[in-house]
Amino acid sequence: MLVVSDRHDLREHLLAILERLGGSATGVATVAEAIAHAAEHPPEVVVLDVTLIPDDDAGWVESLRPRLGDPIVVGALADAETTQTAALMAAGVDAVLGIPLTEADVERLLGLRRALTLESKAEQRRHLRRMNAIRQLALEVLDLTESPEQLGEALEVARRLLDARGLAVWLLAEGENRLAALAVVGVPDAFVRHIEERSVGRGQALVEAVVRNQHEPLRYTGASSDARRLSDPAVAEEAGIGLATIVPVRHGSTIYGLLSVYYGDAADYEPLDRPIGDVLAAALAAALATMRLRRKLAITEQLYRELVEGMPMGVVLCDTEGTIHLVNAAMSDLTGRSAESLVGTPLASLFLNPAAIPWEAWRAVSQTPSDEVVLFFCGPGGRRLTTACRARTLSLPGEAGTAPTTYVQVTVEDITVPHRRLHELELLHDLSQLIARGGDADVAFRLVAERLTGGLGYRRVVLATLTPDGEHLEDRSQMGSIPDLALRWPIDRGITGRALRENRSLLVHDVRSDPDYIEIDPAIRSELVAVIRSAGRPVGVLNIETDISHPLDDQDMALAEGIAVHLGLLLDQMEFTQRLELQARTDPATGIANRRVLLEHLQSLAGNPRVSTAALFLIDMDKFKEVNDQYGHLVGDAVLEQVVRRLAGNLRPDDLLARYAGDELAVVLRNVDLRAALEVADRLRRTVADLPFEHGDALLPLTISVGIAMFPHQGTTPDELLAAADQAMYGAKLRGGNAVHSDLTSI
Repeated sequence: MLVVSDRHDLREHLLAILERLGGSATGVATVAEAIAHAAEHPPEVVVLDVTLIPDDDAGWVESLRPRLGDPIVVGALADAETTQTAALMAAGVDAVLGIPLTEADVERLLGLRRALTLESKAEQRRHLRRMNAIRQLALEVLDLTESPEQLGEALEVARRLLDARGLAVWLLAEGENRLAALAVVGVPDAFVRHIEERSVGRGQALVEAVVRNQHEPLRYTGASSDARRLSDPAVAEEAGIGLATIVPVRHGSTIYGLLSVYYGDAADYEPLDRPIGDVLAAALAAALATMRLRRKLAITEQLYRELVEGMPMGVVLCDTEGTIHLVNAAMSDLTGRSAESLVGTPLASLFLNPAAIPWEAWRAVSQTPSDEVVLFFCGPGGRRLTTACRARTLSLPGEAGTAPTTYVQVTVEDITVPHRRLHELELLHDLSQLIARGGDADVAFRLVAERLTGGLGYRRVVLATLTPDGEHLEDRSQMGSIPDLALRWPIDRGITGRALRENRSLLVHDVRSDPDYIEIDPAIRSELVAVIRSAGRPVGVLNIETDISHPLDDQDMALAEGIAVHLGLLLDQMEFTQRLELQARTDPATGIANRRVLLEHLQSLAGNPRVSTAALFLIDMDKFKEVNDQYGHLVGDAVLEQVVRRLAGNLRPDDLLARYAGDELAVVLRNVDLRAALEVADRLRRTVADLPFEHGDALLPLTISVGIAMFPHQGTTPDELLAAADQAMYGAKLRGGNAVHSDLTSI
């Protein structure tokens, strides 16, 4: 690795981290020094201080690559709070290391190098770099609810990543059946106006056409019956547009509009990049949903304030024992009861959590109102309301000759709506932060269950994911009235199972009238199920149940679906990361462990108290070159896969089978002596030699030579053991092949 930074302390800190991780690196202060060093020692990884990258030259990093020896990975050191990571990656940077540096960030950079090294084709490497950058951009788009004006900047970054002519986000104007441009980059204004004018009265039909056919690119040249094409070919040609990909901007079941990526001609479009548009559209949809939720909240809060200012809040006058003596009209409205029926009843009977009333503190306060206390109030029909309550004492004159009487005045303000909206926004914001940090799914599931039961008062919340066989649901988190009820259950049961089978969210207002409902808690009255999807397929559910005090409605469903979308994005991100990690540890041709895993496995033998002895086999296929020369490498690869399957079928589950190099394989057996190792090696030899391999009508006989090295007798390090096994394998070859050999006679 080559580290380029004029900040000495930062450069030395990164070099120290690399040394702890077992890597090697050189540090220089200037780009000129880096170019000179790379001329003699071309690096695989270059890390540039972002302060050395010009702000006004978007292609500077790409132009620098060949002068640095064309490294596999170019990283950037940047202050985390002031850097737009996706913009740097669009400029040619493959990864960004935030300051202060951590070992985890450096390990991810090295992991990216390993993943890119595995991709032999330049276009595959370029696509992996683009996908890595667009994932980061998608996370930044989720934060556009804080600064919507940056949407155009994000689209410009995406345009550069895709090498596209331009990008446009079209919103489906509600109630007008037309498209309106929300943000556009790289497309002439005349073309934008042309599309807006041609979409009048056709907006919904166009969106439906895109939903039906979002996988094929749209061509603007020549005659076409494609329902997605609005533009006149001449207008598109004048705009320099010959082809476009169009995907819906969808959040749950709501389609906000379309994302169009425009190219000059078909040669500029790469089919490998089509999923990048899907990722960006999903992030845009989540951001738009949150922006609309914020706007609705702002409107609701404004209306609520005007309502409160226009009418008094509920007021109750109690004696020091908590018995009601007087209420106002607003209090009657809150309870749905007449003032006469409330007088003489205990104040505590109006609340669903009376134990939370700080009555002793309220009796002790002076005429200054107490601090606000949030309590759950029993509204009309038993419906639960969230209220903000304050109290102060009043001293009223007594009868003649008697002491003044002390009363407690309590104000009750209904804050159900803003309280709910605040908790919703906090939850969605925290989930977005988890996604941005690459958080753990179990942490997200627990967060959702805790907030929905604690903050929003749902009676029972269960989050579950499908098992790998797709036949059962497995509990990931549950809280509420009956915790830890079941950890696993089949998907053909209950309302949850129906939602999964139909792949749609369900809201049941009265579970007693639903034939699929399975009674668990007699107090449950409403249930909703939001389906969690990954790549469009159902992977789990969010199940919410409430009693009569909290009947579920469309607002609850909208919240649940928003949460499900966030959880789906998190699961998508985790799956993508796991795929990269698996690719870095797997041989692509055979599907078994690669050389890196073999070396790690051998390294772990020393110092492992559970391993007393071990055997390393190096296996070489005799005269395998003749198979490749006579039948071709495709046949050779197919035979190699068959050999791997035979060997794997004769090993224990905890034995390691790995590809060492070329047609050489390796096997590691733990806790075996020399005699057992010889028996296993000969069994592997026979399983290859006894039965020829089939290719079409041809039968291809094949044998192997096996060399054995024993741990710790012939070495304790990977290098020592591999050298001993290689020497033994050479001995097997000297015997004519189809043999097993060990340089040890006994242990």
